[in-house]
Formats: sequence, C-alpha cells, structure tokens
Amino acid sequence: MAQDFYEKLLLEDDCLLVKEETFNKCDLCGLNVKDMKRHENSIAHQSKSQEIKPTRVFIQPSNKGYQILSKMGWCDETSIGGLGPTGAGRRFPVGTSLKRDRKGLGLEKSIERVTHFQAFNQQAVESSKIPPPVVDKKIKKGLIDSNRKKEKRIRTQLSDKDESVEQYLY
Repeated sequence: MAQDFYEKLLLEDDCLLVKEETFNKCDLCGLNVKDMKRHENSIAHQSKSQEIKPTRVFIQPSNKGYQILSKMGWCDETSIGGLGPTGAGRRFPVGTSLKRDRKGLGLEKSIERVTHFQAFNQQAVESSKIPPPVVDKKIKKGLIDSNRKKEKRIRTQLSDKDESVEQYLY
C-alpha cells in the first residue's frame, strides 16, 4: 500500500511513466522508463527487487505454544506474518510493565517492556518502602485527644451499672 503510494508520487513527479514504443520496460516492476539506470537506483525499483525476509520469533522450541503452532503447520523460518496458521496473529510479545506503586491502573504511564525474572524471585517484585506521612504537632495532639475521649467514653459506658441490664445478669 505504501509502496504503491510512493510509486504514484515518484512517477507523477519525475514523469517516468511514458509510452511503450520509445522506452525500456523494467521486467521486475513492469514500468516503462526513460532512463533504466536511474530507475534501478530508485526506491520504487529497489523495494520490489528485495525479498521480504522473515524475522525470527524468539520463542524457544521447548515452549508449549511453539510446539502447538508447529503441529498446526506454522514454521518459524518461512513465516513472514504473525503467529497462527494464517499468519495474522501477533509476531512479538505484548510489552508489560511491573507495577510497583499503588496508584491505580492508568494513572501514570510507565514504560512498557517485557519483564523477565525467575519464578519466586522476591527482589523482582519487592516494592520500595514508602515513608510514613509527616504529621504536624497540632494534628498529632488532636488525634491523641480524640483517642483519649473515645477511651474515656467506652470506660464510662462499661462501668455504669444500668438497672435494666442488671436484672438479666442475676
């Protein structure tokens, strides 16, 4: 698609598309060109002349998914597209990021990358220590006073002898 768009731009700008009877025809591209050397050096010709080479998928053959795909007829060396029998799936793993904070999903963007570490590795998932929040003296005194008042209220409620409750106890 991009190649066709580029060829269209190149051919319109440089006026390389001409009548068949006066100019050479490129066997690879199927275009009639005026200057064959100039055309062979163009990106349009070079993109058609280069084969699309399959990139290797870095999945170990011992991987269960790799073995299932192989049984379905998929071959790593000859596959140009993605994974799966039709070649329409993902070719490379999804980028992940290890979330170490507790701010919620999507609040801050973290760099996504494939995170690899051994199973049961405590250091890999260990979170950094968050220091306790700094409390002013006034707030601290208010908290202590409110706690004292709660304790005093509970003690008085427990120590009061209510006659209605007392009749059920004996």
